[in-house]
Amino acid sequence: MFFFLICHQRTYLQLIQNSAARLVSLTKKRDHITPVLHDLHWLTIQKGIMFKPLLLTYKVVNSMVPDYLCELIKLYTRPRSLLSSSKDLLQVKSYCTKTYGARAFSNIAPRLWNYITSAKVRLSIFSKLLSRFICF
Repeated sequence: MFFFLICHQRTYLQLIQNSAARLVSLTKKRDHITPVLHDLHWLTIQKGIMFKPLLLTYKVVNSMVPDYLCELIKLYTRPRSLLSSSKDLLQVKSYCTKTYGARAFSNIAPRLWNYITSAKVRLSIFSKLLSRFICF
């Protein structure tokens, strides 16, 4: 995952993606790249980095992936009834090492998932919520 790339590394990857989009669409260097990326249905690097773990998390929550991925993420069980009980939040695990633990799917996915939405959404609603979240 590219979630913890440094800013200049993301910028470098974005420049490569922009060049590839210009090559595929035969766009001039001085033209704006955003409409080109939109026409090609390509996400920018930053949006793609956030989209992949969120989509995989959605599939894990709805049991659309193998069991070994489902074991990485657990639903959060509340000790008592709260106003947020209608939302199915995911349990955020603690980690020992900053370098590897923070980058793990089992840590990133629940944090992003709990930030944007509840687990009881249909795929169409999920994609709309995700596009709003990414396009802020």
